[in-house]
Amino acid sequence: MKKLLLSASLLLSFGVFSQTTLFQDDFAAGSGNWSMTGSGDNAWTVNNTYWGGGWVTDTPNQPGAISGSPQSSYMHIMSGLGCSLLSACNANFDTGSPSIQNAAMTTGVSTIGMTNVTVDFWYLCAGFTGNSYGNLEYSTDGGGSWITQSTYSGVATWTLESQTNAIWDNVADLRIRFKWQNGAAGNDPAFSVDDILIVGTSGGASATIATAGFTPASWCYGDIITGNLDFTATGTFNGPNVYTAQMSDAAGSFAAPTVIGTLPSSASGTLSIPVTILGTMPVGSAYRVRVIASDPSTTGTDNGTDLEIFALPTVTLSAYSNVCVGDPALTLGGGAPSGGTYSGTGVSGGMFTPSTAGVGTHTITYTYTNTNGCSNTAAQTITVDPCAAGTITTGAMAQMSWCYGTTLTDVLDFTATGTFNGPNVYSAEMSDGAGSFALPTVIGTLPSSASGSLTINIAIPGSMPAGTGYRIRVVASDPVTIGTDNGSDITIYDQPTVSLGAYTDVCIYTPIFTLTGGVPSGGNYSGPGIAAGSFDPAAAGLGTSQITYTVVDVNGCSNTAQQDIIVDACAGVNELDLANIQLYPNPAMESFSIVSDEPIEQAILTDMNGRIVKIFSDVSGELDVREVPEGLYLVQIQLDNTIQTVRLVIR
Repeated sequence: MKKLLLSASLLLSFGVFSQTTLFQDDFAAGSGNWSMTGSGDNAWTVNNTYWGGGWVTDTPNQPGAISGSPQSSYMHIMSGLGCSLLSACNANFDTGSPSIQNAAMTTGVSTIGMTNVTVDFWYLCAGFTGNSYGNLEYSTDGGGSWITQSTYSGVATWTLESQTNAIWDNVADLRIRFKWQNGAAGNDPAFSVDDILIVGTSGGASATIATAGFTPASWCYGDIITGNLDFTATGTFNGPNVYTAQMSDAAGSFAAPTVIGTLPSSASGTLSIPVTILGTMPVGSAYRVRVIASDPSTTGTDNGTDLEIFALPTVTLSAYSNVCVGDPALTLGGGAPSGGTYSGTGVSGGMFTPSTAGVGTHTITYTYTNTNGCSNTAAQTITVDPCAAGTITTGAMAQMSWCYGTTLTDVLDFTATGTFNGPNVYSAEMSDGAGSFALPTVIGTLPSSASGSLTINIAIPGSMPAGTGYRIRVVASDPVTIGTDNGSDITIYDQPTVSLGAYTDVCIYTPIFTLTGGVPSGGNYSGPGIAAGSFDPAAAGLGTSQITYTVVDVNGCSNTAQQDIIVDACAGVNELDLANIQLYPNPAMESFSIVSDEPIEQAILTDMNGRIVKIFSDVSGELDVREVPEGLYLVQIQLDNTIQTVRLVIR
């Protein structure tokens, strides 16, 4: 058993200001005090193997100062592959397996009231400088962050190491960690440690620091925060002591704190440090502040709640085109997010007035403030040009009148004099029917900065209302220039008002008759069965036909009206009126005959939809219907001056 360390620690613990053993491990009980994690085949282990299996260098025997020497249990790096294949389970590593391995204390030790905290251990580590080496690291925040204390390589024999750091004094949770990192070069033995001892000097009242809350609890990136950090110090602090206010990183870690204020003082009680937090601190939501002391080294509690530094909003502003000094005030836009404000020379109420700003280049600034109260800006320049006034003379229209509903396409000539800028657009505008350009209709555009004789392709929509005082002009956008109009009124004629009276139903045998009812008179009738203004029911056929009445007025403008007319078979009525015409037998089976007091020119057999089934030119004898399917039919009997229709049933 290893008893040397325990006896030594008992001896060190005597006395008012004596050394106290805070932690010791000789690995006789294994690796229970350590958490071993990492990557790669070369990993931490605890055993008492020193033989290299005949393949790798044997681990050197321990000197007598190490308890349990010469081959006691020790913690070391070992190649897992070398151990399993070559039985080389001692301190060796495989350069072909890059590894990073940590062995950290599972439980921290408290050094509250302690000074001169020291970490002693025996080690060896050959490795290769800068490529394969070991580190001693420490943590004062429960293992949340680790800081390198010292680095080891090039040592192939057991060597006693002693490290001290004032930061280790008077902290609630101190832990150490041994770290191994190897690349593709280096020699055995690998990093090995034994007889680890942590001691501190105790005695007198423990010094503590309790950091109070801090305001404000949040602010915007770029803000410089000044104020006081209150804290309470208890215990005895020596003459050269300096209290230091520290700020963590954005995650709350004090591994690399930022000093925000100091107070040289040995006083205790309720104190305050003037602090300044610079605007360069990164954005984050878990900042903490605390106070530490230098003599004795004492780490205070933090403020207890997270502090937040808000990000500034991302603000953009689109570029502006040049304007002319004589242009009207323009509404500024292009700032994002929306809801901000514009400022600069010539800017008022979100408007930019070129004449107020004057000729030259001016800066427009867009400022936006988000819901956290954080503001940011974006800026663009706008150039005001002198833009000597030009003129535009609009030419005459080739066509000065047309009818409502007609879409007119044409080419408009105009002459521009003066200088027009790159983004200029010429626009052809049409007034209302009274000649006013208060609300003009744009009928064509020409993006151009050219001057001289130019043309614009125009298209006047058919929806423009009728009127007799239309005018057309050309305007320019940069600089804003209003051209003369075309000089003469343009007329859009209204369409004539046309109506057509309703028609009563007619029979299929009704004679051709002249159509009437169209207003105004003088128009034309068209549709099925219509010729020269007359309607022929027989030609139109049974059913509904549409009659269209078209009128063209003196201006050449036309309009139409429609009515439907129904052509009926009128079979039942005809039979009552035709006592001088008989069909027999009716119903018929194979044939039927027609008896009439008047000469019959021909007979036409139709179905009830008016489709011709059979024509009988000779009606003097029996009329054969054997090939006609059973059903109800109409027989149109053509006499000298009329056509009569009689219903016939075929069975």
